Amino acid sequence: MESRAPADIAAEPGDGGVNLADLAAFDRRQRRIQHHVLLSFVLGMLFGMFGAAVGEPTASHLAAVFHPYAYLLLSVLLGGTAAGLGWAMLASLLAAVTPAVSGPAVSTFLVAGPGGEAFDWWMYDDLGLMSAIFLAGVGGYAAARTGRPGDVAAGLLCGVLLADVVARTVQDGPPFWPVPALLVAAFVTGTAAVLRRTPVAFLRAFLIAVIPPVVLAIVFSLG
Repeated sequence: MESRAPADIAAEPGDGGVNLADLAAFDRRQRRIQHHVLLSFVLGMLFGMFGAAVGEPTASHLAAVFHPYAYLLLSVLLGGTAAGLGWAMLASLLAAVTPAVSGPAVSTFLVAGPGGEAFDWWMYDDLGLMSAIFLAGVGGYAAARTGRPGDVAAGLLCGVLLADVVARTVQDGPPFWPVPALLVAAFVTGTAAVLRRTPVAFLRAFLIAVIPPVVLAIVFSLG
């Protein structure tokens, strides 16, 4: 994750052999990285607190959408806007770990009172969900790369999320369908549009993303 100054710094008269324009660009890049890391930490904390405030997934439509899709999509966007793979991994780790700190802290006061016992993090397996959020961020970094590999990565990433929506719709039934499921599908599609900035790239990614949920829906219908 170490950032280096430009190796080909050209000398300019009177500046001691340092290209001030290159140094200024390097400084701006460093500041963007610092702001991105700080944003990852702050958003992770805020998402954890808000998630605890809305309650467990069955509490409302908002809670059903938020748990865990908001955290996954946040990590995808943070990974996709990172300056490098190492920074994407750090941002994804912060997005996964900080809600685990702020969420139970808020739920302790909202549910059990000060000093009480908070409910489990989003009622999911902690390690499994944190791993999923971390991998979503790394996938977001791959999905934001240019060219067809980025299209494929974005399509597969969004396809996995849409397949999860299909599985949850079948398992949970009316509480998750239709409003929460349709909202999550819309957010996932919007995330694909953000990651793939041209219409052709988005269309490619979208066509790939449709495959996993359609296959899963066929498997459920045959079963």
